[in-house]
Amino acid sequence: MGTENLWEDLFTSNEINTTDSFISIIDSYARDLESASSNKVHARFTRIKNTESSPLLISQEYAQTLKSALQNTKAEKEQLSQKDANSLYDTNKYAFDIYGDEYKFRVFTADVGPVYPVRVEPDINICYEVGDDLERFLDFYTETPNYWINDDESVHSFFKVIIKSRKMQFMVKRLSGD
Repeated sequence: MGTENLWEDLFTSNEINTTDSFISIIDSYARDLESASSNKVHARFTRIKNTESSPLLISQEYAQTLKSALQNTKAEKEQLSQKDANSLYDTNKYAFDIYGDEYKFRVFTADVGPVYPVRVEPDINICYEVGDDLERFLDFYTETPNYWINDDESVHSFFKVIIKSRKMQFMVKRLSGD
């Protein structure tokens, strides 16, 4: 009696909706702004590095127990030489800023992992102005206005709404010197 190979579907299915093009889409919007403003207003979508560091404080007794336990187990390094793959699934925080010669404006931050959805947190005033148009993206389970973008097409729809806000229009014109 044979058993079903549960792994086979992973190689024939395209159900995983990756964010591979998300960053390039946002970068193209940055280039479009520069082009439309004759290079008076610039935009950047950059990774925000986590600079928090907290020292690990453990008691001497716990450290001794841990050391004893580790000495009695085979080291993982002896078993496998490959790198840990968990980092491939990490989520990173990015910021989309527009800027001119003197000022910058953070339009939104985004938590981007390897697969959709991407969590986006726009400037609070933009949220209030175009909130009704963004409602379909809204995460109802958070206190702050967070939005979920589920695919590449939603990136375009979301961005179109953000650009319509009065604050965004004001900032772009002011940063361009108009």
